[in-house]
Amino acid sequence: MKETSNQWSVNQCRQSVNVYVVSSKFSFAEAVKIALGLDDVGIYSSTPDALDQIPRSGDARPGMVIVDLTSASEADRLIHFLKWSASTSHVLIIGVGHDSDFTTLEAGALRLLDGAVKAPFTRFRLFAAAKAALSVRSEELKA
Repeated sequence: MKETSNQWSVNQCRQSVNVYVVSSKFSFAEAVKIALGLDDVGIYSSTPDALDQIPRSGDARPGMVIVDLTSASEADRLIHFLKWSASTSHVLIIGVGHDSDFTTLEAGALRLLDGAVKAPFTRFRLFAAAKAALSVRSEELKA
């Protein structure tokens, strides 16, 4: 049976990328798992928690971080840290929030996002953002 591009992308995500969520809402992490077809995701309940644990995560280091901008204070700090630190600059970051959440992000942090999804999000929008980010990264690695 021929795989569709959706199946390929979900399988790629399952096999090659550790996905983590930054949110104080358990329901957000559950929605991410369903949207991306994953059995599990890592969860950081706050930005300080993520900033503290990601540098010490070793082999379980995230490949993709999905930030709930509606509940993650200091998201700009996390985004800058992940993109400017040599050990985590490869991490794909997808922000999820309302228009007001995106406008409160510092412009520099907003430009560093690999994807943005407006809340309330559907599983299709989040899946599309994750797939696009993975596709761009894949093309960068081929170049």
